[in-house]
Amino acid sequence: MRNMGKSFPRAIGYALLLAIPAFVLSGCSDDQAAGGKQVSITSVTPASASAGDSVTVEGKGFNSDPAKNLVAFSATGYSNPAASRVAVPVEATRSSLRVEVPEGSFTGGVRVETPFPIGGGPFDVVAPRIPSNSLDFSVRLLLGDVAKIFYSDSEYDLPVSTGQVGEEYILILFDSATFPDRNMTSNYTVDNDTPCSSAPAADGPGAGVDSSPDSDRIDFMLLAGAGEVTRSFERKKREEVLGLLRGGTVNIDVDNTPPTMPQPSAMEPQAREFYVFSNFNGSTIDPDDFTLVTADLKYEGDHTLLYVDQITHSSCITDSEAYALGQEFEEHIYPTNTASFGSESDINHDGKVAILLTPIVNELTPQGGASTGHIAGFFLPGDLLPTYVPTGASNGMEIYYSMVPDPDGIYGNYYDKERALEVIRGVIAHEFQHIIMFNYRVLIFGNGYSGAYMAELWVDEGLAHIAEDLNNHDESNIRRANMFFNDPGNVTLIHGGDDLEERGASFLFFRYLGDRFGDGIFRDIVQTKKTGTDNIEHVTGCGFKELFADWAATMYFENRGVTPVDPKYAYTSLDLAADFDPLRVRPGNICGSPLTGEVKSYGPDFILMEFTGVDVYDLNISSALFGSMNAILIRIQ
Repeated sequence: MRNMGKSFPRAIGYALLLAIPAFVLSGCSDDQAAGGKQVSITSVTPASASAGDSVTVEGKGFNSDPAKNLVAFSATGYSNPAASRVAVPVEATRSSLRVEVPEGSFTGGVRVETPFPIGGGPFDVVAPRIPSNSLDFSVRLLLGDVAKIFYSDSEYDLPVSTGQVGEEYILILFDSATFPDRNMTSNYTVDNDTPCSSAPAADGPGAGVDSSPDSDRIDFMLLAGAGEVTRSFERKKREEVLGLLRGGTVNIDVDNTPPTMPQPSAMEPQAREFYVFSNFNGSTIDPDDFTLVTADLKYEGDHTLLYVDQITHSSCITDSEAYALGQEFEEHIYPTNTASFGSESDINHDGKVAILLTPIVNELTPQGGASTGHIAGFFLPGDLLPTYVPTGASNGMEIYYSMVPDPDGIYGNYYDKERALEVIRGVIAHEFQHIIMFNYRVLIFGNGYSGAYMAELWVDEGLAHIAEDLNNHDESNIRRANMFFNDPGNVTLIHGGDDLEERGASFLFFRYLGDRFGDGIFRDIVQTKKTGTDNIEHVTGCGFKELFADWAATMYFENRGVTPVDPKYAYTSLDLAADFDPLRVRPGNICGSPLTGEVKSYGPDFILMEFTGVDVYDLNISSALFGSMNAILIRIQ
């Protein structure tokens, strides 16, 4: 707003803007409009079309500049702009517009919107838009088409227009509400007033629907990094360091004197002492929960120091195996991670990252607990905050910790050496990404004393699993993803990060972003001060709901072998149909009685539906109070 010297023109300007609601664009589009007059429409030809088809809108008051008109296709009315799809005409006259039906549209209505003719003057604001009347419009989904609606309400009617007998669809429902407890679920109901039959077909892309997950499909052994014994570990670490950075809210005595650590001896093999977290139920910043160990240096490179705890039994790992792990980090993992995410810190000025293999990590998992997941390794933020963390709880260096193979079960659980070494390789890649993320988010952006820019857990863990993927260690990623595929609606994407299935979801989501936008996006996500979904929207330029819907549709297409119309619904680096378990799809019998279910926030539920008639089926979708249900519809038959 220019300074006009008086408040009167400004007040008039604000009054005009409040009186006329602005139309808000949704989705992932750069389309904008400006300039125009009150408009009305008289016809839409044809009145039924598919995404990408051209339709002609006749009326009056249009702007002859195509960019100064918007055509809005709405499924549920225009009270919520997020429920509409908008397009800029490709041709325009004062009385006619030619426009292509935008991807994602549902059956409903169509109207034209033009800007309010404020003109020039003292207003440095975007002019509000004036809507025309609305006419009915039917969207026919072709095979592989996707329709999306983001209504963010607890109830709405969703019209589905069929063109032939026996059409099949996948209905994907997700709730975008934020719950106070990440484990809360939202109940939903789908009802239909139009006569139909929805029995699943015997074959075809919708075959094999499941009414419940098949737990026998999952082999839980050697699921690296989390499980029932560890599901709160990463969150505990994060909350403790955040409390420390906020001013020492963790209730322990903190000695802020920087620790003086022993240096490598002049004798071979070089050895030094390390403080290792050793009490799973304890605090990661309390010295009483750490054990002092002595470890031997087994590999040294330009960027790498790899140590093995001296108490490690000879049957667990040989010197040559330890050397090979150090060499892999030096020659492959270090250059891959730094190129993909950014640089690590160097708080002790040695230019190296230390890796410590110790049975202390093995013993954090209770005996017999490895059958449901185990702690395979970890990074502790306190190691990079030696002036905040008391002596005895920080090594004051870039370091992370890993289990050792234990084929004889000496330290409580049996870990086959060959498989354990593969898990450790993945852990090394995974934990190094955490060190890089912490460098940018706390040491650089937070100046070493603020946690304001710390990545949300689901983002930090998701990218750490991407680090495993980029370094070709995907066995554990596939296992986690399979747990998600067994019951996707019961897995939150953005409010978790602890559970194995949540990590599987975040891995699949970030792998999709990399395939769609290029792997450079991982570095962009790390190296920004933005957090959570704001970060994702910032680096992609797309609304988060739109991305979530695209990802959900992609998982169905790829996992069930259905070919989409739009190439954005595809993974290029994963073969979901060949390498992963089948995605759970529920049968959608809503003819005799309503279909009910429940989902966690940002957890997609997949429902197979078949319509036997040619009609417009009016689906009523409702959820518990305060729910924000959204829908995706895919034509598969």
